[in-house]
Amino acid sequence: MKIRTYMAAAVFLAFFVFSTAASARYDDDDDGLGWAWPNLSDACKKDERCKTFYNRSGQIFDILYYISEKYVDTLDFEKVMDDFMHGGFKRVFKALDPHSFYLNPEEAKKIYSDSPPVFVVGIYFRKEDDRVVIMEVVEGTAAEEAGLEDGDFILALDGKSTKQMTLEQVSDALDGKSGTVLEMRIFRPWLNKELVLTIIRKSVVVRAVTAEVMKDIYYVRVRSFDEMGISETINLAFLGMPEWTRGIILDIRNNPGGYKNEAEKAASLFLDEGKLIASEVDRKGKTEIIAGGARPKEWETVKNLPMVVLVDERSASASEMVAAALQDHHRAVIIGMPTFGKAIVQTRSNIFTEIFALGGGSFYLTTARLYRPNGRSLQGKGVLPDFIIPKRDGEDLEKYLAELRKNRMTESSLDSHIKGEDEGTWLEAERDKINLLQKDRQLQFAIEALKAMFSRGN
Repeated sequence: MKIRTYMAAAVFLAFFVFSTAASARYDDDDDGLGWAWPNLSDACKKDERCKTFYNRSGQIFDILYYISEKYVDTLDFEKVMDDFMHGGFKRVFKALDPHSFYLNPEEAKKIYSDSPPVFVVGIYFRKEDDRVVIMEVVEGTAAEEAGLEDGDFILALDGKSTKQMTLEQVSDALDGKSGTVLEMRIFRPWLNKELVLTIIRKSVVVRAVTAEVMKDIYYVRVRSFDEMGISETINLAFLGMPEWTRGIILDIRNNPGGYKNEAEKAASLFLDEGKLIASEVDRKGKTEIIAGGARPKEWETVKNLPMVVLVDERSASASEMVAAALQDHHRAVIIGMPTFGKAIVQTRSNIFTEIFALGGGSFYLTTARLYRPNGRSLQGKGVLPDFIIPKRDGEDLEKYLAELRKNRMTESSLDSHIKGEDEGTWLEAERDKINLLQKDRQLQFAIEALKAMFSRGN
């Protein structure tokens, strides 16, 4: 493959350039070329073919140095170099946390597409180690009609195991012409059972933000923050609510996150200007305060309406930042299940995206940790809702959370994840909430409802 040929050449050249040769000397028998190691760079610069790769090696060095200096935890630069020389960028990023990754040019092109996604199956999914997990089954799609559910594991597609497939390969296997048939073998954790489903593909365009009037309640669903301008779409959605609206619901279940600045703007819509949304801290302790901006004047009718935010175990990253900010400032009552627990920031390669060294490829690198307004970490822990409601009636919370960890469906259960300061610990009030939920759900709801009223001065 062309890309592999390039990588092999780059690895060789990186070793070639970065090796020291202070003691080398001219030797007529060294290689028959008439020059020795000390003069190699000058000789290379006279050959256009060599010059091209020589310049590229400098760009590669810059990228590797950037990774070692900007990563959220301290890295050994020599280890980074060694990983690169023995396996390229893929190996470098494999040694980091599960949210830092390299994209080849084809993968980057798909990831950075500005077009709304067109589904022929109708699922959002992610890869966790060797598992393909369905994050959301989109309503009105072939997946819903076939009976797929959120949380199902995709084991095989048309008889081919997904265990060794990349995200791109899974996507390609799901893709196909509308009307064609796809056989999918899945594992359903809550049933502890494998199933084989037949899916008839059909094309459906899915929007990231949708709204619905439910009598005097206005419901807005946000599937991700992974589009530039998504906060403005949320703004427009709420400005379209009827004047008789008495309460609002923001549904960010199955929302895997996205752009931090879009989540910041979205949270700002519901908070007073200057309110702390989150704090971002890099490995050197440099702190960036993320505070709410000014809201549009048209939001005067929205800001005082009672608000509920729906979350679940697949609400992650940017969506957790929004939920935590609204919870800490008592702006909304959070309902659902404890969230995923990812509170770290990834920086896209930006200036490196189009440079020759990556050949159009790109990467995401974890560069900072996020802290909620109350100063506590969400990493490895997540947002504990005010009302904890399992998706299915009669579900035991502790058993359910243990099952999620077992199946690597929480941040803290992922291999090589960034450790959170509060990971694995519960405040006394949080533990009481879980214990009481097991004993008397109605009483728990009554207590939390009173707390919500007290915080609003009612």
